[in-house]
Formats: sequence, structure tokens, C-alpha cells
Amino acid sequence: MATKSELIEGLESVVRESRRIADALSPDDWAKAVDMDGWTGTQVLAHVAGVGTIVPMFITAIANAPAGTDAMGGTGNIDNMNAGIVAARAGKSVAELVDEVATAYGAIIDFVRNAPDDLLLQLGS
Repeated sequence: MATKSELIEGLESVVRESRRIADALSPDDWAKAVDMDGWTGTQVLAHVAGVGTIVPMFITAIANAPAGTDAMGGTGNIDNMNAGIVAARAGKSVAELVDEVATAYGAIIDFVRNAPDDLLLQLGS
């Protein structure tokens, strides 16, 4: 199991790398399809930003779910959830998405920093 410090460093890396990549790519690069599902770079960044907004809720749900239950709270089809996360951010600029990554992952960092040690050690189903 990773330590709180290791988790925080990994989360800080997401923010740093989002900024670095945003600065390195041109608008044309962001518009290109970059994965096998055909998502563009902007859509991937929108996904990263959006996931960052729901992580604390999922960590708490998974940690507190009784064994054998749906620890993800009935989110259903993960592809539909991911598509909704991206669609909710359609039209945002790369700069806006990078700011959302920084804000969302900053909140996750605070959550991890302040979470009781036993919460992060619990196993969910």
C-alpha cells in the first residue's frame, strides 16, 4: 500500500504533467484522436479533470461498502459514465480543463492528507 506521501506525490504529478502537456501541445495536437476509442487529447484531459471531481466520493464509498455490495454506488456502465464526464466539459478550453485538474486534484490531495489512516487501509469489494 502506498503511503499518504506517495499518494500525494502521485496526485501532484497529475497536476504538473497536465500543465506541462498543455503548454507543450498546439491546438491542432489537442484536437487529434489519441486513443483507440477515438478520444481527442482535449477529451482525455476533460476525463482526467472530471474524474478528479468524483474521487473522494468513490474512495469513501468503496471504503465503507459491505463486502459483496456495489461499492461504486450503482454507477452502471462505466463507458456511459466516462462519456458523461467528458460531455459535461465539452467546449471548455485546455486552460480551463487544466485549471479544473489543479482544483480537483488539489481537493483530492487535501482529502488524502486529512483522511484517517484506517480509511485508506480499508479494502472495498
